[in-house]
Amino acid sequence: MKLKIGLLEHINEDKTIVIYDILNNKYFNLNETASIVYSNIDEPLATIVELISRDFHIDNLDISDDIISIIEYLKDNLFE
Repeated sequence: MKLKIGLLEHINEDKTIVIYDILNNKYFNLNETASIVYSNIDEPLATIVELISRDFHIDNLDISDDIISIIEYLKDNLFE
């Protein structure tokens, strides 16, 4: 998946990600979960769910809908 033109990203020491949209003068501060989703956006949903459930010790069934929402948000705002 390709990022929109005009986006700059920075990975913080805690592995969260900040993205600046130069064209719209807008910042996106991704929390830990959204940063994992962003970094794995091309992976299948099941893989992303497994990564997050393992890192945060959460049941896969409890987070699938939330992960889908994050993916949709990221695609709408950051990707072509």
